[in-house]
Amino acid sequence: MKLGKLGQAALVAISCILISACDDTEAEIETDTIETVRSHSHNDYYREEPFTGAAELGFGSFEADVYYRPGYEEVLIAHGEEDLVHEWKFDELYVQPIVEHVRNNQNQMYDGWEYTAVLLIDIKTQGAFTWQEIEEVLKQYPDVFSRYENGKVYQGPVTAIISGNRPIELMEQQQTRYSFVDGRLSDLDQNYSATLMPLISNNFDHFNQEQFGNFDGTEDWPEEALAELERIVTTAHKNNQKIRFWATPEGDPETHDKIWGELTKANVDYINTDLPQTLHDWLLINDPHPDMPGLNWLDHPEWQSMY
Repeated sequence: MKLGKLGQAALVAISCILISACDDTEAEIETDTIETVRSHSHNDYYREEPFTGAAELGFGSFEADVYYRPGYEEVLIAHGEEDLVHEWKFDELYVQPIVEHVRNNQNQMYDGWEYTAVLLIDIKTQGAFTWQEIEEVLKQYPDVFSRYENGKVYQGPVTAIISGNRPIELMEQQQTRYSFVDGRLSDLDQNYSATLMPLISNNFDHFNQEQFGNFDGTEDWPEEALAELERIVTTAHKNNQKIRFWATPEGDPETHDKIWGELTKANVDYINTDLPQTLHDWLLINDPHPDMPGLNWLDHPEWQSMY
């Protein structure tokens, strides 16, 4: 039997009374009864509750933009220079809440969910310098974050993927690392292994070209754009790579419903959104299997679960 949040909260309260062992200082994330793991929380740190809010909706991917420069004590969260005044800390806003949540949930992102969520880390400063500091943070939690080691991926509850200024060559040289590369459509035919580049992301305006019917997302999908979408997903999945588009139009319900509908039908793995509750509710109705990933990395022989 699946309970709503109020029912779950009531059970927790009753259990605490019965066993007299409830720690009021430790707040746990209450996830919804059904996850919508195709959802990607774009610029998640602008939410009222970074990570936690989207995790309660059962999202499969969370995005954090980061800054790190000489003299910084630690990696900071910021989309642009104007955000640095907040001194949002990567470790505090994302790493620690993720680690606490996973360890309090039997080493799973969600109850009974045997897959991995994505922490997409968009580097805004110098790639190699920033990435090395991120690695120093992630490697402290080998029970939580997926790692690459000598040709194999050991998948954990959360997989950190580096976007933005990506030091691809440096990352490729490592025998062991705790993060992976977010590729682009231009990387699809470059023979990058999914053990390095398990995700391909691109701007949605890729479809706004003459050969794809100049599709900008505001009208019905042209046949040429749908054919290109199918080609991209098929090629990526054959390589054990997941697909995400950013800047998908969300201006009004009619627009985003059309976009989300075709992306879901094409089995695009992550749907980018700035409307987390709206996308969550839409997927519960329109995604036949909202709690299942479009592609399971573990189906590939070079990937295995760490548990």
